[in-house]
Amino acid sequence: MVRSVRFLHNMKLPPIFNEPVLGRSIDFSHFKPTTIKVPHSNGATKHYAPFDHNIHTHTTELATEKTVNEAINNALEARKTWSQTPFHTRAAIFLKAASLLAGKYR
Repeated sequence: MVRSVRFLHNMKLPPIFNEPVLGRSIDFSHFKPTTIKVPHSNGATKHYAPFDHNIHTHTTELATEKTVNEAINNALEARKTWSQTPFHTRAAIFLKAASLLAGKYR
């Protein structure tokens, strides 16, 4: 723990600021609901937009035990690689994702 604190002490982080509040300018009149079928599923739940309960946004399927175990095993495999990635690389990935989500892909 002491090692990581010393490491963070020398890091230069970008300035932190709140994003501007944008008005809701999205037109939902052309919205078409989609359903994605997941293999090994055994049930479905419909989801609706929180601001208009007449708009069906998506349907989720319940997972089977096999699907859950596959997801856990995949996550454990990804963790091995991610845990060996240097901190500054991981931080850069999250900062880039935040930048894209705050702008281009908002």
